[in-house]
Formats: sequence, C-alpha cells, structure tokens
Amino acid sequence: DAELSNTDKGYVMRNLLIATAASAVALQAQIPVANAADDCCLRIAPYAWVAGVDGQIKARGEDIDFNLDFSDIVDKVEFGGAVLVDLNKGHWVSYLDLSYADLGADASTARGSKVDVSISAPFVTLATGWRFDISEHSTVDVLAGVRYLGIETEVEEKNVRTTHSEANNYDTLLVLRPRVPLSKHWHLDTTLSAGAGDSDLVWEAYPQLIYECCGWDFRVGYRSMNYEWESGNGDEFEMSFQGPVVGPGRMTVDTSK
Repeated sequence: DAELSNTDKGYVMRNLLIATAASAVALQAQIPVANAADDCCLRIAPYAWVAGVDGQIKARGEDIDFNLDFSDIVDKVEFGGAVLVDLNKGHWVSYLDLSYADLGADASTARGSKVDVSISAPFVTLATGWRFDISEHSTVDVLAGVRYLGIETEVEEKNVRTTHSEANNYDTLLVLRPRVPLSKHWHLDTTLSAGAGDSDLVWEAYPQLIYECCGWDFRVGYRSMNYEWESGNGDEFEMSFQGPVVGPGRMTVDTSK
C-alpha cells in the first residue's frame, strides 16, 4: 500500500478524534446519572483544547525560534481537541486522555531568515494509581503512567528548502491530581505530571475549574504540555503546547452491586 502523506495522516487523526468525540457525546446521553456516594464511577469528557505552541529547534547547525500565542490561535490552529475517560473503583483511579493539535507558526532562524513551521501532534496519556483523602472533601490522586507523542514537524524556508522531521516518543510519568471543592457544585481539579523516556523531559500543568450537577459537569481550564528531546541525527527540540480548555462531561456509576 502507498504510504500516507503528512496531510493524509493529519486528516486521518483529525477524523478519528472527531468520531471519538462524537461517540463520547452520544454515549453521554445514554448513561445514567451518577450518585456521588457510589464507589465506582465512569466519567467521559470530550473537550476543546485551543493550543498554541512556542519553542526552539536546533537542526543542521541552525537555531529556529517560533511562537504561536493566544492572539494568533484563531488564524493558525487548524484543529485541536481531546477526549478524557476517567474511571475509579473505590480509591483505585485510572484515566485515558486522547489529544490532538494541528497548527502552524511563523518563525525565524538565527541568521534572520523567515520560515514557516507546521506541527501535527497527537498525545495519548494512560495512567493508573490511588486516590488519597486529604480532608473530608478534598482528595489527591497519585498515579504512574505513560504518554505517547507522535509529532511531525515541517520547517519551510520559501524558495530555499523544506526540512521534515518525525518523532514517536514514549515517556513514563508520575502524575498528581489534587481536587479541592470550592462550593456545593464547583471544584478545582489540577493535573500535574512529569517524566522522561524517549524525551529528555516532559511535564504538564493543567488546572481546571469544574461545575458539577445532576451527573453532568462543565469545565474550563488551561493546559500546558512541555517537551524536550533530541532526535537520532542530533537535532534538538524544545516545545511548549499551551492554551485554554473548555468542554462538558458526563458521569455514571455502577449500580449493579
């Protein structure tokens, strides 16, 4: 079979995530309302992650700096989204997060040349661990996990050259997720993670303000995902994906016991 082009791969990943998110929304409408007193809980939350990117690439003896901040996101982000599946059984907690960002940024080299940087990046995070009670209503999850980053980067210097690079990084993580209630329906959830493996360093900070009522929730937050790694040919990459998060969630419980 012919190998998929970078554009085709982007369409496949984009359509897969859209289909997953649509399925999650449909499933949300079918599952029963949760009772907070139950020990087993499944939460499904598709959300939009409007991620910008800034970083540095050191390739073939050149330093390339690029930035796509929040004011540029509407024009430059081609697609960004995610689905979170969260499961707990008593104090045992696991979660799966599927995220994808497809974006571009203007950049400049150390010698002053202007280049265009295109980045396609799926993220898959899977973690499991234990939920500790730190007060009557506050908890903290301590988890171990793994994160996959499959990133494609293209640097185009018009009428000069185009450089393409790919990386498939698997990194082990330590994850902390404190949860602090603010009122009857509002609480603050934060995900903090750090690790390494194929990457020299990967870390995440992800605070969310969540409104929860009648088995549904709605979240707004800000997610920052940061990577440092070196490719097999000696090229060095530093990237920070960050931006606002917004989306609904649906919670169900095991009522069969």
